[in-house]
Amino acid sequence: MYPRITLNFIYHAYADHQRAMGRSPMITTQSLANSRIARNLTALAIAIGILAGVQVVARADDGSTVVASKSVSTMAHASPTLYKTIKVDGLQIFYREAGPKHAPTILLLHGFPASSFMYRDLIGQLAGQFHVIAPDYPGFGYSDAPSPLAFSYTFDHLADIMEHFIDRLHVDRYALYMQDFGGPVGFRLASRHPDRVSALILQNANAYEEGLPDSFWTLARTLWQDPSPANFDIIREAALSDAALEWNYTDDICIAVEV
Repeated sequence: MYPRITLNFIYHAYADHQRAMGRSPMITTQSLANSRIARNLTALAIAIGILAGVQVVARADDGSTVVASKSVSTMAHASPTLYKTIKVDGLQIFYREAGPKHAPTILLLHGFPASSFMYRDLIGQLAGQFHVIAPDYPGFGYSDAPSPLAFSYTFDHLADIMEHFIDRLHVDRYALYMQDFGGPVGFRLASRHPDRVSALILQNANAYEEGLPDSFWTLARTLWQDPSPANFDIIREAALSDAALEWNYTDDICIAVEV
């Protein structure tokens, strides 16, 4: 499965960048159905590193598909990645930041079991054209990890923290890149403030219960229905054991040995 982006997203990312640079977009949304424009926009998406170093499958509104797989790994790292913390609702939130602050902002929301570390290479690819921010949620990475007795680890609460985090940084418009857990966190941000979101980039992020099949989620559903110590032990072994972590990073990866 390759990440998918729409041509409308490519256009809006392109248009935001042009405006940030003080220029008017030369391509309109009406041009998107044109196959030549579609291919040019896909190449542009790759060039600026929207999905750095992976194959991009873009689908136009007329149903046509444009595929490109050029790597952007040779792009210059124009901006160093800075490692910062900021106090949000009494918690120290760690985040990585790179790129010019006057450029369009991309907020990278990580998955489970991970942190902003998962974006360490992508940040460098994006920083030449975008203002990139990648936080660690509470309980993940280098952010504070309060006890579950003192902090409710729900998606609603994580979204609250991320919303207040963005406010603390005075970022009022951003594209959301959401992977896995980043989906339920980011979709909440988007539904609360749709006027702030310039684009959505989804990578294995789910918005519907249909995306939670029993073949994968049976143990979690059992725990939700009966949060007993025994069921907690089962889910810990299934999700956090060495074998489970290795599966998360290597399953369906053709170069698993390099991972």
